[in-house]
Amino acid sequence: MARAAGDDLKAESPHLAQRVGGRIRARRTSLGQTLTQTAKAAEVSVSHLSSIETGANLPSLPILARVAGALGLTLNEVLRDVGGGGSIRVERVDDGSPARQELSHDHLQLRISALVCGDGEAGAPPIAPDGAELFVYVLDGSLEVAVDETVTVLNAGDSLDADEAHVVSWRSAGAARSVSIWARGPLKDS
Repeated sequence: MARAAGDDLKAESPHLAQRVGGRIRARRTSLGQTLTQTAKAAEVSVSHLSSIETGANLPSLPILARVAGALGLTLNEVLRDVGGGGSIRVERVDDGSPARQELSHDHLQLRISALVCGDGEAGAPPIAPDGAELFVYVLDGSLEVAVDETVTVLNAGDSLDADEAHVVSWRSAGAARSVSIWARGPLKDS
């Protein structure tokens, strides 16, 4: 059985950022790519990619997705074993009734929640943005999201990525229920 790049990284590694960064570096070097080549393909700076690889910086979900894509990896491959202890955590979005459901793991700096809302509902985001990067993906239905006074209507399959979001609200934009996934990156140091 072939070993994947980064298989030698164990869940016991001290920090999530170091495990993710090490896995990215292992894949990049196994492909024979330079930092410059991978950074260009992922549309990030060389210094940012370097800080991710060394574990000094944990990337936002959209940046991690671009880097993984540039290396021919899925997010699942990059993030496997991040929960520690070799355990696997499986969550299912309960779309039977309107609710907010926390999907994050305590060891992640990334906060993830699911939001299920019905016709005419509106409210505050399921995750406080606190000036961090905010990512919203609509799985089903339509959702109107206002970020710092900019309103965007998202339909199934659409996503929104806002840097330094402060004031955020949402409203159901269709006659049917809406199911969305919300993610907030790590809080920026003051």
